[in-house]
Amino acid sequence: MKHFEGRNWALIKKAEIIAYNDVSFSQNSNSIDFSSISTLNGKNFEEIPFVLESAGFSDLERESTAGNFWEKKAALNIPKLRSEVSAFLKNYEKRKLVLLLTDMNNESHLLYPVRMLRQRTVPGQATALNVTRVEFSGEHKYEAPIVTNYSTSP
Repeated sequence: MKHFEGRNWALIKKAEIIAYNDVSFSQNSNSIDFSSISTLNGKNFEEIPFVLESAGFSDLERESTAGNFWEKKAALNIPKLRSEVSAFLKNYEKRKLVLLLTDMNNESHLLYPVRMLRQRTVPGQATALNVTRVEFSGEHKYEAPIVTNYSTSP
């Protein structure tokens, strides 16, 4: 491993989602080529439009008596309480999910399996935003792999 020099932006620029049962990929690697990810049942990753600077994720290694595992967390805010947002998210409730998160360094990360919880908020402040806060969490024996050979449109 070499010492890193350069910009290291700590922002997510794109978030995509698919149901865990609608995708297939090798789950024991720290790197996955995007072309090796197969979508099933005619489904594809869907982009989640979110408030820039509201999204982030963590992948924390934990210990247990059964061995180590990775605790996955991600969160983002979708602007304005709207029925179309509720309808979109309803498709993913009570299901295991896969997130494809691309950061501002153009590195993409596959976060799985996670489940979703939502909070709709009108904060009662003129300077705040009404949003749907979406939080994802889960556990897996492998860390979230980096997805190679994936490009996002600007």
